[in-house]
Amino acid sequence: MDTSTLTDYCVCIARIDQCEREISANGILMLGERGWQKNGATTIVGQYRTQLARYIGELGLSPSARGRLTPPENGDDDDDDVFD
Repeated sequence: MDTSTLTDYCVCIARIDQCEREISANGILMLGERGWQKNGATTIVGQYRTQLARYIGELGLSPSARGRLTPPENGDDDDDDVFD
């Protein structure tokens, strides 16, 4: 049910890792054609971190997000349960 959200969450984590490696390797500032410029990975990683926060909330992966989740109702009246 949450497969696409979970897939996007994993891709987001991988891209953040990729951006952080780029920043570590080349620095926050890079010498470009017009002098020192901000490494583009710093902008991209910020956008991915914003998206990551949304995925964390949707998947209930933070303490505050878990507090907003409502557990399913007790299914004692379910006669189709194979474990009864």
